[in-house]
Amino acid sequence: LKESVNGIKSLAEYTKGTETAIAVGLPVVIEDLLYNCAAVIYDGVICGIVAKKYIPNHGEFNEKRYFNSSTNLNTEFISSLYFGLSDEYYIPVTNGVFMLKDAKVGIEICEDLFAPYPVSTELCLAGAEIIINLAASNETVGKRTKRTDLVKNQSMNSICAYAFCSAGCKESTSDLVFSGHSI
Repeated sequence: LKESVNGIKSLAEYTKGTETAIAVGLPVVIEDLLYNCAAVIYDGVICGIVAKKYIPNHGEFNEKRYFNSSTNLNTEFISSLYFGLSDEYYIPVTNGVFMLKDAKVGIEICEDLFAPYPVSTELCLAGAEIIINLAASNETVGKRTKRTDLVKNQSMNSICAYAFCSAGCKESTSDLVFSGHSI
């Protein structure tokens, strides 16, 4: 948790004055509960925190052992001091739609795409033109094709651009295999 917070602080400092947008995954403690989240950073400012909604607890996944669903969140803001930033401001804990420069960008986290009613559907209905999915989607036989088809269909059905970026082979300490499949 401490290293994730330090990483977000470093990314915020690195992007200051660059008009660069970054979405990055990390665990966040909110109201004493742990959430699998994405942080959206733009030009040195953490614009928002998005918590994962659908927490898988099947097959090789046991996320419910650690993480809570965003449906349990009652908080609308988190202080920038949580991330060790020197300027205090309140960061929205949001549904995942951000106005970044001239585009409305929606953030979805891994399993939220694989659900019967994907979060990205909600994001597009809220006006998102681009969806970014931060994932740790493991590799199994045939899964690359399944993921590719799912992303293509969701992009087509939502009438939006869809970027899916999965964890790479050096981004996990688990016994699963990750290839960094990005679409």
